Amino acid sequence: MAIEVDKARTAVLVCHLQRDVIENEQTLGGIFGPEARSRKVVEQAGRLLDAARSSGMPRVLVRVAWRADRSNLLANLPLLRMSAGMGALIDGEPGAELVDELPRADGDIVLTHHRTSPFSGSDLHTILQNAGVDTLVLSGVATNVAIQTTAFAAADLGYRVLLVADACSAATPAAHDAALETLGLFTDISSMDDVLDALR
Repeated sequence: MAIEVDKARTAVLVCHLQRDVIENEQTLGGIFGPEARSRKVVEQAGRLLDAARSSGMPRVLVRVAWRADRSNLLANLPLLRMSAGMGALIDGEPGAELVDELPRADGDIVLTHHRTSPFSGSDLHTILQNAGVDTLVLSGVATNVAIQTTAFAAADLGYRVLLVADACSAATPAAHDAALETLGLFTDISSMDDVLDALR
C-alpha cells in the first residue's frame, strides 16, 4: 500500500542495534539476537539509513548504556535489573557499541540514553524539533520493549510514527506479533518496501 511521507519533516530512528543486544550471547544477545539475525534487522535498518541519507533526512541511532558503577541505572524494571546482573551495556565497553555491520556516515546522530525509551531523560525531542521533524520512521530491537515504549512516547509528544515491521524483532515471533497488535493503535505499520518507495 502506498504511503505518503514528507521527507523534509521525517527522520529515521534506529533503536539498540548494539553488540550486547544482538551479538553477545552471554548478555541480552542470547535473548534478542537469534530473532534479530533471523529477521535481518541490522541489514534492514541499514537500508533505511541509506535511503534517509540519499534523501537528506535526519538519522538518529540510539543506544542504551550505563556507567560502570550503574549510578545512572534506575533498576525499577525486571529487564533493567536483568541487564545489570548480566553486566551488559556498560558505556565505554565494546558490548555497548553499535554493531559493526550497521552502516554509519557523517551527519548520523548517535544518542545514548538510560531508559527503555530514548525520549526519557534525553534531548531527542529537542533534536527532532530543531530539525523540523514531525514524523518518525522507526526500526530496531526489541519490538515489545524499546520500539513499543519509543512509539508510545513519540505519539504522546505529537509525532506521527511509521513503524517498519520487517525492520524490527523481539525475542520470539509471538512477542513481535503481539506487540504489533498494540502498536497498530499508535503507529502506521508498514513494510520495508513501502517505506523505501515513500522515501525515494
